[in-house]
Amino acid sequence: MHGLFFCLSHLSRVSDGKPWYSQNSPSGVRSYGYDFNSPMHYASWGFSSGGPTFTKSFPELTQAGTFFYLMKEVSDEHGCPGQCSEMNITCENEGYLTKVDNKCSCRCLPGLDPDTRCTTVLKADPPGLEFPGGQWAIPAHSSGCPNGTFLTGSRTQQSVGGNRWHGQFVLQGDFTENMFEQHFCVQDSAPNKFTWPGVNMCVHRRGGQCPEGFKEGYVQYDDQPTADRPNTDSGDLPDGVFGQDTRFEFCCRNTGFPNEELVLPSRQPFVLIKHRERRECHLVRGMHIEELRLDIPNAAGENGTIAQTGGDHPVSSSDSNLYHTRYCIYKPAMIGEFNTDCGR
Repeated sequence: MHGLFFCLSHLSRVSDGKPWYSQNSPSGVRSYGYDFNSPMHYASWGFSSGGPTFTKSFPELTQAGTFFYLMKEVSDEHGCPGQCSEMNITCENEGYLTKVDNKCSCRCLPGLDPDTRCTTVLKADPPGLEFPGGQWAIPAHSSGCPNGTFLTGSRTQQSVGGNRWHGQFVLQGDFTENMFEQHFCVQDSAPNKFTWPGVNMCVHRRGGQCPEGFKEGYVQYDDQPTADRPNTDSGDLPDGVFGQDTRFEFCCRNTGFPNEELVLPSRQPFVLIKHRERRECHLVRGMHIEELRLDIPNAAGENGTIAQTGGDHPVSSSDSNLYHTRYCIYKPAMIGEFNTDCGR
């Protein structure tokens, strides 16, 4: 299965580290597989001469924080499979039987379906799966909101200039050097049976209070609108103050294990806001992840700036003059869409 995720370049490129990449006999070795993204992995340029040692089959793979095989080892050492001994289930394609949310189930490589014992690509969510109800909002993906239950709105704020993005800009709206037009997917419904579990992320507040388990915070921008370039808004918006300057109210939570997959609707792209204290995005079952960072400067006049943050919020910054906000972009995992033959 490793060839599905990365390709080992020709060994003539490897210099003094070549012995580390040789094949050894499996006799006497208890193997748990290997996570390309795991902390034990060498950098893709390690021991290289003239080119990368490894190349990735999936462009969004980063070398940080995947623990699929390590968690299998933990599951075995804690006797979790033994608690499922009455289940006549064999998990295929390197999946393994363990307890998930206190229920015996297959744990599969990302993109494979536990309900089919990891034998097929995850093409459908469990029947009836929905996003948590209540009141909150998330940024809209360029393809729109993930289903028809969200309200929509937008806010355009004019900055002092110097806006920058890092990564692929796939938010709905526009982003230029001095303007950010952002759209929102607004949940404003009665509570349902789905709740946010332990997560590491932020959402926009809606309705004056945060979902259970989230902490409040805010981000105040110091915009620079003009008569020719005004701040504007339309539709349904999250909580905030939207005038000559922009203030967003946030709800953030930082209590989860990011490699424990969230079960959310996964057949359409969506966007979550990354918690400022986390290096990685939270995994979502059946989804690939890309990251986007937006840098927005604040205006500062003779009397300083009104830009400030408070409480639990997603913005990181060395000072109030430049705000960095990171977004986690989720898209359905379809392994078959990628070239995984390593050039053969």
